Amino acid sequence: LSLHDALPISAGLISFAVTSYVVRAIREPRHWIAALPLILLLAMAALDWLWRRHRVAALAAAAAGLALFPFAFYRQPVRGFTAMAAQLPRPGRFLVSSPNGWSEGCFIAAASLTEPRPSSTILRATKVLARTNWNGDRYAALAATPEEMERLLDENAVGTVVAHTPGDEPPAFAHHELLVRTVRESGSWKRCGVAGEVEAYCRAAAPRYAPKPLRIDLRPHIGREIEEGLR
Repeated sequence: LSLHDALPISAGLISFAVTSYVVRAIREPRHWIAALPLILLLAMAALDWLWRRHRVAALAAAAAGLALFPFAFYRQPVRGFTAMAAQLPRPGRFLVSSPNGWSEGCFIAAASLTEPRPSSTILRATKVLARTNWNGDRYAALAATPEEMERLLDENAVGTVVAHTPGDEPPAFAHHELLVRTVRESGSWKRCGVAGEVEAYCRAAAPRYAPKPLRIDLRPHIGREIEEGLR
C-alpha cells in the first residue's frame, strides 16, 4: 500500500459513514465492524508513507497503534439455542422471541445449520408481533391481551414458540412478556422443550382462527409490505 491508496480507502470510509447515517442502522457497535478493514488499510497506507521517510517514527507509530488498539477477549456464553434446535422436530413453523430481540437470529442460525437444507419457516417476534424501525424505535406491539396474542399465533400458523427467557434480563419489548405469559397459561400450548435459557411451547389444541398469509410491514424500511404465498 502507498499514500496514493489512501484516497479510494478514504472514499470507502466516507461512503460507509454517509450511507449508514442515512439508513440509521449504525446504533450498535457490531454494525461498525464493516468499517474495520478500511480503517486497517488506511493505517497501513499511512505507515508505508511514514516508513519511507523515517523508519524509527514508523515503528513507534505501529507500536503505539498496537498498544492502543481496543483488544478484548470474548467468550461466547452457552444460551441453549443449538441444543434447543436439536430437540425440536423439523422442518416446522417456529416463532422465536427474546426480551430485546437480539437473540432471535441465534436460533435461526442454529436451526438452519442443523438442517441438511434449510426448510423450516422461522418467524421473528419483533417482525410479526410488533412494528418498529431498523433501530427498534417507534415501537408498537400488535397484541395487548392474551386473546389477541393467541389470534396472532393462530393467524400466522405458528406451530412452536421458542422463547429466550434469561432470568437476569428484563423484557424491553411488551410483546415478548405477553407472548411468554400467554403460552405458559393457555391450554392451547404446552412446554415441549427446555435447554439452558431457552424454552419451547408446542400446540396442544387446534387453532381457533384460520391462518392468513404472513404480512410484514417494511414500509418504514424499504417502502413496501411483503406477503407470504400460502401453499
